[in-house]
Amino acid sequence: MLGWDRETITGFGKEEINLTDAPWICYRSGPDRPKTIKTDRWIITGTDAFGLPVPKALEVYWALVSLCKVGDFQDPVVRFSAWTMVNKILCWPYKGSSYVSLRDSLRSLTGVQFVCKRWFDRRNRTYAEHSFHILDQYRLHTERKRGKAHLRKDYAVFSSEFFRSLQAGNVKDLDWQTMRQLRKPLSKRLWSYLDRHLHGKPVFPIRLSHLAVNRLGLTPQEGIRKNSVAWQILRPAVSELEKLGLIAPVTIDRRRDDWLLVFRRGVQPDQVTKPPPWKTQPRPEPVTVQGPTDDELRPQYDQWATSQTRVGLAGCTPEQRRDIDAKITEALKHCPPLQNARLFELTKKATKLRTLRNCLGIADFNQWKQQHCLIRPSG
Repeated sequence: MLGWDRETITGFGKEEINLTDAPWICYRSGPDRPKTIKTDRWIITGTDAFGLPVPKALEVYWALVSLCKVGDFQDPVVRFSAWTMVNKILCWPYKGSSYVSLRDSLRSLTGVQFVCKRWFDRRNRTYAEHSFHILDQYRLHTERKRGKAHLRKDYAVFSSEFFRSLQAGNVKDLDWQTMRQLRKPLSKRLWSYLDRHLHGKPVFPIRLSHLAVNRLGLTPQEGIRKNSVAWQILRPAVSELEKLGLIAPVTIDRRRDDWLLVFRRGVQPDQVTKPPPWKTQPRPEPVTVQGPTDDELRPQYDQWATSQTRVGLAGCTPEQRRDIDAKITEALKHCPPLQNARLFELTKKATKLRTLRNCLGIADFNQWKQQHCLIRPSG
């Protein structure tokens, strides 16, 4: 294990990719706090004594994986001191409750049991049902001696199955600076999930109930499957991500029985470059530049509309697909018959494509030009 250089540890950490999609964090407290979470892909069970991991345990898990990456994933034993973990890595308040949170987090990480129905094995490039837990054991000193808190060596040991996935490189980057700027625990978990699925993609559509229950672990309490209740819970976290520029304003399709959220990666303030002064000064004689013609822009629009259609169809449910097919069939009935068979087939193909894009809410050619600042609206 390398030294405790704060910049090395807290710059860019790591987290395991499969667990990014797991709803293993419990946001509820009290006697009605669940001990098991079951979804379409995961069965996660906590112990009777310690229950499921809480948001603090998620930060401890990120810290342990990041510290293991400092050692290049050579040893499943992660050595640390509680004082360094709390004050330098996690940057929690320097008080007794922070050490209690660290102890409780290690307890829950050791006891929680995972069953994944589609676990991705990066080494063999296969999917299989997989049962595992994160930590095998840990040691945390409980005695207190002044002046020697940073010298006590504690450790945590990753389980063999989980550590094998880390060694295979099935990890993603984790920006500690961004995570510290987020104040709400649900915002951190949401950004960890979106950061993976927005990587290399312009948009990421997902159904609201699927995101809330199957991905973020919001247990299906009373009314959680209603769109309004689920959005009321997620809205503060989404707003925090939008204010920091991590994501663009979310588009919501409320025409569906289950609302469809469309996420896009935002532009952060440090990525926006100011124009040089000479560009901001008014010119005495403005130069009019002839823009591209419609024939030149049409291939770009067709490529963009095709990609948006694929993304929209991927987020549709079977019921929504049947509604779209019914609308297309109805539109084809109104196509005027033509004697030229070739021309008639082209007309039917254009009608089908136009109806499909209208059902998915994709902009037409003129709207696309306005959105991309290719033509300026009058006034």
